[in-house]
Amino acid sequence: MIVLIILYTILHTCCVIFYSSSSLQIYSVKFILEPDDLPKKNDIIGLIEHNTIHHERISSAKRTKEVERKSVYGNDNIKDVNSNILPKRQNVLKLPRPVILLGMMKSGTTSVYDFFKCADVPSTHYCCSPGATDHPPCHPAGTPANETNDHLCGYCIKNNISRGRPPLEGCGDDATEVYAQMDCEMGGWRRDARTNETVHTPMYLYMPQITALDALHAHYPDATFILNLRDPVRWESSVRNWFQLKGRFKKTHLPEYGYPRGTVALQEFYVNHTKRVRDFVKTHPSHALVEVNIEEENAGDVMAEAFGLSPSCWGKSNANSGRLK
Repeated sequence: MIVLIILYTILHTCCVIFYSSSSLQIYSVKFILEPDDLPKKNDIIGLIEHNTIHHERISSAKRTKEVERKSVYGNDNIKDVNSNILPKRQNVLKLPRPVILLGMMKSGTTSVYDFFKCADVPSTHYCCSPGATDHPPCHPAGTPANETNDHLCGYCIKNNISRGRPPLEGCGDDATEVYAQMDCEMGGWRRDARTNETVHTPMYLYMPQITALDALHAHYPDATFILNLRDPVRWESSVRNWFQLKGRFKKTHLPEYGYPRGTVALQEFYVNHTKRVRDFVKTHPSHALVEVNIEEENAGDVMAEAFGLSPSCWGKSNANSGRLK
């Protein structure tokens, strides 16, 4: 009993520090031991309190001040005094969540997704429908044509923003921690919200990693960003060789970002986006930014060191004749 009391006193308050872009973030970690159980139990649970608001993606049902749950070590009930609690699993990320990938498609998004999935970190990639795989089709068989977009992460994010909701709300399940690809193709057959009729529009790209940075910061000010990079020349080649992706870029209209409809200056677009993300984090230093060149041999080591996971989980996924997803 005396040993446990001493342990509790020593561990009651400590600090975890990590480098976040251009700022130093300090977390206060409290280890809670139930007083009634102190003489006979050693169930300790770590709670992390950050100096910013909790992630908005946590549902209101979980925002209670006192939550009953099972001990991570046994069957004893433990009361958590903080609703923003770490999930019960072996691998706990070193950096804050959610983790949001801001690089472009065809730049190793599947490799990033597989890295976290291998480490048992709940993640999404392109598809945000319950039970869906990480690649299209995201919708279950038999889904009406005008409802297929409902299962895409990008469509979910776009709908949330247009309705003034947190961008990631309902995109994936409550356990989702990593969003490895948010962009998606829009258009095609869809349901008109005003007339409820099925209409067809040209296919284009919706890229929240470009257009929704302010919204992501507003609701997730301490989110971790990943900027996945590769050589712009090889990236353009990959885009041009991936089904209709080049045509989708040509129909995408982003004049405020220097990319009006009809433009196919892909390398310039890629370089400008990389600079935009870096500049955004400089002006919003509450975010940790992890840059990883997916073509470098040390890419796995970079990811492993940043997130505290095993480098053995890294691999170049979906690579075929230079067309790296």
